[in-house]
Amino acid sequence: MTLIVLPVANEEFEAAKEWYDLQSAGLGKRYRELVKQTLAAILRNPLRYQSDSLGFHRAFVKVFPFKVYYKMDGDDIVVVAFAHNHRKPEYWLHR
Repeated sequence: MTLIVLPVANEEFEAAKEWYDLQSAGLGKRYRELVKQTLAAILRNPLRYQSDSLGFHRAFVKVFPFKVYYKMDGDDIVVVAFAHNHRKPEYWLHR
């Protein structure tokens, strides 16, 4: 399986990492590591995580209030959003 992160999702990830870096030294690095762990878990078993009626799966990032939304596309796992749990629900659906 191949992991593909949409550019807009990568921008969300980077923005959150930068914001956490501004809050406390090392926090952005911790966020990055936990997101990497979440992505690795998705790659190991992409069907492990709950999907909705549109086929989007969501995996929670430990410690941080974020979910990784992705969709299966053949042999690809396409990450469409790194979405905050409490902001703009489902804003990413048009991707």
